[in-house]
Amino acid sequence: MPDSIEQMTQLTSLAVNNNQLTTLPSGVSQLVNLTYLSTYNNALTSYPSVADLVNIQSLYIGSNKLTAFPTGMQNLTKLTSLEIHGNQFEVFPTFVYDLPALERVWLNENLRTKKGFHPIREKPILHFR
Repeated sequence: MPDSIEQMTQLTSLAVNNNQLTTLPSGVSQLVNLTYLSTYNNALTSYPSVADLVNIQSLYIGSNKLTAFPTGMQNLTKLTSLEIHGNQFEVFPTFVYDLPALERVWLNENLRTKKGFHPIREKPILHFR
């Protein structure tokens, strides 16, 4: 992925799935018109800030090697779908409960869920496949 991606200011959808990426250019965090961002099935160990991606409705970061949520996620007030399954998260941040538009979260196959720990299984917005 080009380091100059931030120059694509009108981009509304970005999918870079199945590419064995280990990092994303920091410029991704400047794509403020994105409504859909999918980095599914790569080898990401960290994620750039999503604080300025306030138009994001769908964020798919599943099947990577992430251990921490992207910074700034509490700003994603339009987020309706969040897919984080297949990573290495041990903590599910409570701010996710406060995202007003969130309808679906996929968080299975993380370290906690592999150990049988489902801290919020009874919440209707969560889906365990």
